[in-house]
Amino acid sequence: MPIRFECTRDELARAISVPVSITPSRTPKQSLQSITLRTAAGKVQVEASDGDLWARTEFAPTSIVQEGEIALMGTTFDAIVQGIEARAIAIEAQGRFCEIRSEDALYNLVLQEAGGSANTGSIPKPKFSISRDQLEEMFTRTVVAVGKDSGRYAVNGIMFEFEDSVLSMISTDSRRMSRATRRVQTMSEDGKACSAIVPLKAIHETLRGTREGETIEIGFDDQFLGIQAPNLTLSSRLIVGDFPDHRRIIPTEHRGAFSVNRDSLLAAIRKTAVFTSEMMKFVHFDVTDGSLTIAAEADGRGRASTKMPAELRGPSQISVDLNPDFLVDYLKVLQSGIVNFEFRDSQNAFLLRQEGTSDVYLVMPITAN
Repeated sequence: MPIRFECTRDELARAISVPVSITPSRTPKQSLQSITLRTAAGKVQVEASDGDLWARTEFAPTSIVQEGEIALMGTTFDAIVQGIEARAIAIEAQGRFCEIRSEDALYNLVLQEAGGSANTGSIPKPKFSISRDQLEEMFTRTVVAVGKDSGRYAVNGIMFEFEDSVLSMISTDSRRMSRATRRVQTMSEDGKACSAIVPLKAIHETLRGTREGETIEIGFDDQFLGIQAPNLTLSSRLIVGDFPDHRRIIPTEHRGAFSVNRDSLLAAIRKTAVFTSEMMKFVHFDVTDGSLTIAAEADGRGRASTKMPAELRGPSQISVDLNPDFLVDYLKVLQSGIVNFEFRDSQNAFLLRQEGTSDVYLVMPITAN
């Protein structure tokens, strides 16, 4: 269908980034590699789907000369827009081609068959709203523990639990678990507790398609996730499976604890981890007499140790071996401040909790067995 509009290069590049990212690079259904551009109600809408995830972005163009709808090869169109240096772009489609014109370039792109689209009436209604900043912080604190086991689909996503205006996001790969909790704004009269396993790509594209300070509305049912934001609508199929119960795994009581400075701890682990290997992936923690010593040794290579102040509460001493990568993954997404380690003994899980937050991160110690 003929279409003609003018817009800025930056607005167009931003609008197509999420739909282009969704289109699969390889698929037997070539139409899924296309993105649809549509003009309606003074806006340009851009949408795409990979069969499981669908997204539509929109923006206000400089002008709309003729309303219509076209489909273009997503990656090719994105490469063209990224390569244009001029500020303004004109888009005009007639016949088999779409003309993309700017002061410094002219392209003629073959029109494609439209890809998958969503029935917007079936997108779940929002249950709650959350600021983009909160969602991003929760995502960065939980994505570090997401599983990568192709045989256990349930742990390859993040569990969303919503109850009494509180959202919890939980992830695990069976060796560690992360949980972030925030109070959010309830939007549904249905106050029942609900949960869903959300694919990482759905959250990632939501963050990509929104801006700092915006409010994101989220809803889900038994099959689909629905996202509504100022210039983004997204629907994703949920992951089906049995997710581990964090209430049974994360301990609520501990026998001892110690506190350390986050920045000092992160630097010490990185320095000491030089003497670890894939076969011996651990650093040794020894807390006693008001200090924490972190040490590592590699046969034939050397050893390292570093010491820092630590406040120990409970037993007079605790020694444990922990995976340095697991610790660094979480510490680097925290703000500067004090981090508390809670434990029962050196054989059971260690719980990290930064002072002033309700978020927790559980790491299993490495034992001789």
